[in-house]
Amino acid sequence: MISQYNLKPEETYKIGNLMQIVGKRLKIQGFIVGDPNMGPKYAKDHQEKLQKWISDGSFKVQMSVTDGMDNSIDGFLGMLSGKNFGKAVMQIADLEKDSVSLLRQLNPVRC
Repeated sequence: MISQYNLKPEETYKIGNLMQIVGKRLKIQGFIVGDPNMGPKYAKDHQEKLQKWISDGSFKVQMSVTDGMDNSIDGFLGMLSGKNFGKAVMQIADLEKDSVSLLRQLNPVRC
């Protein structure tokens, strides 16, 4: 839905098969994560379980990574237009590579 925010009403996608919704007596209800019966209700459970699942590999995280500040505008606009998949992240440094380099500078090997 975020990809629809800046479109004119005639350009947005419409609900299709409305008669199927009526015929099957379906209920459509939106939600916002901050609603009392959503985010706050499950926050503790989320923190305890999701971190464990990510670390043990039973939950796979998918991210759309934009590399570098020079590409930040493209990454941001891509997020707003729905081009990303999963969590949108901008990587400004390679922490593993940079930390090894920094450690070598701080603790040079002496022969």
